[in-house]
Amino acid sequence: MKEKRLDLITMFFIVVGLFVALTNATLAWFSLSAYPVVSNIAMTVVTENAIEIALDENGQPGMWGAILDMSALLEENSPLRPVTFSSIDNTLHNATYGIDGRVNGMQQEAIQYEDRDGLYLGVEFWLRSSSDIIVCLSEPRAVSETELGSGTYVVGAPIWNGGSHTNAGYGTENTIRVGLKYQIISEETSEVISEGFKLFEPNADEHVDESTEVQEMFSLLGGEYIAEENVIRQSKTTWHENSPILKDTVIYEQGEFLTESSLFQLPYKTLAKVQLMIWMEGQDMDCTNEIAAEAAQLMMNLQFGSVSDSSTGTHGRP
Repeated sequence: MKEKRLDLITMFFIVVGLFVALTNATLAWFSLSAYPVVSNIAMTVVTENAIEIALDENGQPGMWGAILDMSALLEENSPLRPVTFSSIDNTLHNATYGIDGRVNGMQQEAIQYEDRDGLYLGVEFWLRSSSDIIVCLSEPRAVSETELGSGTYVVGAPIWNGGSHTNAGYGTENTIRVGLKYQIISEETSEVISEGFKLFEPNADEHVDESTEVQEMFSLLGGEYIAEENVIRQSKTTWHENSPILKDTVIYEQGEFLTESSLFQLPYKTLAKVQLMIWMEGQDMDCTNEIAAEAAQLMMNLQFGSVSDSSTGTHGRP
C-alpha cells in the first residue's frame, strides 16, 4: 500500500502582470496589437526529508540542497505571446501572425528552450531522492478562509478599488497552463530510463462565458486531443468579499483536483531532469479578447508532494 507523505514540497508564488491590448478575435486565438508583459516574479523551491534539488545534475558538495530560489532565472518585463502544446513532440509551438496582428498559422518548428523569452516562462532543475517515490502535485491547504496556504492553485489577485475588490486576473487565470517535461536518468549509467510530459490546467471548470464544462484540449499540429492521462485538471480557485467588505480581507475558496495528480516515478539512484514551462494556451476557449483589457495580476502556487513507491522496494542514499 502506498503511503502518502510530503517528502518533496515545491512552492512557487508568481505575481504576473499582463498588459493586453486586444483587437477583434480570430477563430481560435485572440488577436494582439500589444503583447502581454510579465513582471514581479518570485519563485522558490523547497524540498524536505529525502528529496534534494539542484540546478546542475553533477551537484558538487553544497550544490544539492533543500531550497532553490528561481527568481533570478526568469526574465522580467518580457512580452508573453499565447503559444500551444503539441502532442507530436510534447512541447510548445508558436503561432505566426499577419501584419494586422492576427494569427494566420502555426510554426512547425518547436520553440527551443533557449528561445523561450517572450513566449513562455521556463526553468530547468534536477531532483533526486533517497528512496523510491512517486512525485505528485499537492492538494491546496488553506491557512484560514481569509489566507491562501500551501498546495497548488492559480487565482486572479483581489485588488482594492476604493470600495470593493476587483479580480485583477480578468479571466487570464483560466488560460494559464503549467507543463512539466521530464527525463528520469540513471545515476550510474546516465541512461534515460523514462521520459514524458504532464500538463496542469488550473480553473478547468471556470470560463469567461460563465459556463462550467471541462474542455478537452486539442493539439493543432498533432490533429488529435491530448491524452487524458497526461493532463491534470483542477477546479476553480476563487474568492469573494467578506461581509462586511474589508479592504484587507477576502474569503478564498480553493479548488480540488478533478483528475489523478501523479507526475512521475523517481526511483532510488536516478535523477529527474525537469523542465518547467508556464504559458498562455492559445487553444483555450478563454483565450479571447474578453479576458483582459488592462494589466492583470495572478497569484500562483505550485507544490509537489510524494507518495512512497513500494512496488520497487525502499532504499537509502548513503
